[in-house]
Formats: sequence, structure tokens, C-alpha cells
Amino acid sequence: MKKAVSNINEEIIVSDSDTEREVKTIKENCKTTVVYIGPTIENIVTQNIVFNNGIPQYLREEMLKQPLISNLIVPIGQLAGARSELRNPQSTLSIVYNKIKTK
Repeated sequence: MKKAVSNINEEIIVSDSDTEREVKTIKENCKTTVVYIGPTIENIVTQNIVFNNGIPQYLREEMLKQPLISNLIVPIGQLAGARSELRNPQSTLSIVYNKIKTK
């Protein structure tokens, strides 16, 4: 068992199994092949780029500035459906796509 102190008077107990479960989830997410289907963002990312080993740091930093980007990173298995949704101008993905700042 590991202890984490949230304040002087309180301890939170975190079991090793909880930590192992979190690490496993992170590793599984990193193994998933994803595609960025948003517009090209100058000097950051190009449309339809594929990521096999997780999302790179430079894109994560841009996601902090533009959180909507995360909606445009889809698992490869959902790519066809996402592209279809992008063609509909009233769809959520299409609206998000058009809100991304490209410069």
C-alpha cells in the first residue's frame, strides 16, 4: 500500500493494484492507433496524420491551448464513421473542425 497525503490531517490510501490498473490503462491507450482528422495546424500537425505510439508532446501542448483538438483524434477503427460525420456541416465533429485555429 502507498500513502498519499492530501493535507496535514488526512491520508488517502492508494493500493498497488489501483496504480497497476492505471498504468495498464495508459499503456493500452498508447497502443491504440489514432488519426488526427482535424485541419492542418501550421507547424504543429497535419490532417490525417496517424499516431501509433501515443500522442506526441507537441500535440498535447497544443491540446492544452485548444482542447477541441481532442475531439478530432479518433481510433483508426472509427475513422470511416468520423469522416462521414465530418461531411455533415451540422455534425458535432464538423462544427469542432471549423473552430480549430490553424495558425
